[in-house]
Amino acid sequence: MDCPIQDSLTLSSLVEILSRTTNLVYLLVTWTAEMYSFNSELIRKYYGIHFRNGTFSKLQTLTIERTSFLTDNALWSILKWCGSALNSLTLSCGHDENDDNLSRLKPRWTLEPVENFANRFGYSGNFKFLDFTGSNLLPVDLVRLAEMEKLTHLLGLRLTRCKINDESLITFLVKKGGKLEELYLDYTPVSDSPFNVKEHKDVKLGRLRILNISGTTHFRNFGFISELVSLEAFYCSDTPWLTTNMITRPLEQHHMNAVRSLKKLDLSSNEKLSNKNVDLNLCHIWFIHFTTVVGKLSELDLSQWTQFGNDTNFKAICNNMPQLRKLRCKSQNRPDLVNLSINH
Repeated sequence: MDCPIQDSLTLSSLVEILSRTTNLVYLLVTWTAEMYSFNSELIRKYYGIHFRNGTFSKLQTLTIERTSFLTDNALWSILKWCGSALNSLTLSCGHDENDDNLSRLKPRWTLEPVENFANRFGYSGNFKFLDFTGSNLLPVDLVRLAEMEKLTHLLGLRLTRCKINDESLITFLVKKGGKLEELYLDYTPVSDSPFNVKEHKDVKLGRLRILNISGTTHFRNFGFISELVSLEAFYCSDTPWLTTNMITRPLEQHHMNAVRSLKKLDLSSNEKLSNKNVDLNLCHIWFIHFTTVVGKLSELDLSQWTQFGNDTNFKAICNNMPQLRKLRCKSQNRPDLVNLSINH
C-alpha cells in the first residue's frame, strides 16, 4: 500500500493514518510545523497508541519532505518502527525553507537516528538509496555517513543543494564509491577534484551509471568522464562555463573505454544561453563530430542552445544517432521545438 500525505495534514491525522496502515510499502509525508513535537512517547501518552519496533515491517520507501521541522526524536521514532525492508530514505528540504526564521531557530534532524538504526537493528545495511536534497547536511555529516560500517549496500546518493565540500566528498567516495551507481551533486559547491583519479587513486567509481553535476560552478575539467566506464546518464545542465572543447575529448575517450554506452545526456539550461561559450562556439562541423561521438544516445537535451535549430544539425542527428528517441531543444526563439520524438 502506498500513502502520500499532503502538507495540510495535522499531527492527529498523521497518527490516525499510521495506526490504520501498518502494511505500508511507500510513505511520503510533508512535515509541517505542527508535527515538530512528534515522537513515540507523545503518541503513546496523548493518543493511547503504541507502535512497536518493526510495526511497519513492509515499508520499503520513506520520504519526508520539508524537514526543516523534523527533529531527531521524530525521525528516530519513525525509523525504529520500520524493518529490514526499508531500502530508500529521503529527507529533503525545499529551496526557501532554510530561510524560515521559525525553523532556523529550532533544532533539526541529524544523522544520529540513521546511525542508531544501523547499530541497534543492523537494518541500514539494506539502504540502497539516500536522498538529502536541500537539507542541513554538512561536510562533517557526509564524513560520518562514509564511516558507517553497516551501510554496505548503498547504490545511490542525492546531495542536491547540500553544503558539502571536496574533502568530505573525497572521504565518502573512498569509503563508499566502489558500489555507487547513482550520484547527484547538482547545485553543490564541489569541484572536479574528487574525481581526479590521478590525485585520488583510492576513489573508485567503476559502477557509476548516473552522474548529475548540473548547476555547479567549480568544475573545470571533464577528463574524469573517461574513467567512468559504466556511465549511462550524464546531467550537466545550467552550466554557462561549459565549452565545446571541454565536452568532446572526454566523451571521445569515454566512448573508447566504456563497458556501457552513454544513453542520456543533458547539456541544457534554464536560461537563454546567449553568453554561453558552448553556444557561441557552436558550429556545424563541431556538432556533426559531436553526434558521431554520442551516437548511441537515446535522450539528448540541448534546450536553450540558441544556435542549434537548423536543418544541418537535425540531419546530423538523423544520420549519426539512430538510437535517439527523445530530443529537447526548446528555446525562447522556437518554443515549438521541445520533446521531439525521433523516428528513423
